[in-house]
Amino acid sequence: MPAYDSILVPFDGSEAAIRALEAAVYIADDNSVITLLQVADEPLDDDPTAVVAKRMAGTIRDENEAQKEAAQYWEDIDESLERVAKEARATSDEDITINCVVKSGDAATVIAEYAKENGSDIIIMGRRGLGAVRAMLGSVSQRVAHETDLPLLLVR
Repeated sequence: MPAYDSILVPFDGSEAAIRALEAAVYIADDNSVITLLQVADEPLDDDPTAVVAKRMAGTIRDENEAQKEAAQYWEDIDESLERVAKEARATSDEDITINCVVKSGDAATVIAEYAKENGSDIIIMGRRGLGAVRAMLGSVSQRVAHETDLPLLLVR
């Protein structure tokens, strides 16, 4: 099996993403670095219209509160991803490194660009992730396959 120094695992919390991480841990060796990349949606409170609507509805008092809620949103994502990485490290016999990265934007584009910019050797991702609406528009994995020249391992 070829050695992969840099393995990118896009992660959305779905069962397929968990299996993709398990596959990455399985093929990783002591020199491998696995990067868990979660592409998150921007919280609605970043949208000024949503802030005004919440304020009018009385569910938010000021912009400072909206900023705190948005900061908590990103912190929760970071903590959840770190917890997954810790659990994955514990399952490996190898001394693997797992880094966690959270970005926002169009998932397929962010994944392909991140892989290219950071020298990933392979992308391992779930074939189907979360989101019924996204599935109707075409899967993220299918779009990543079109946007990257890197080896791509899709896990069911």
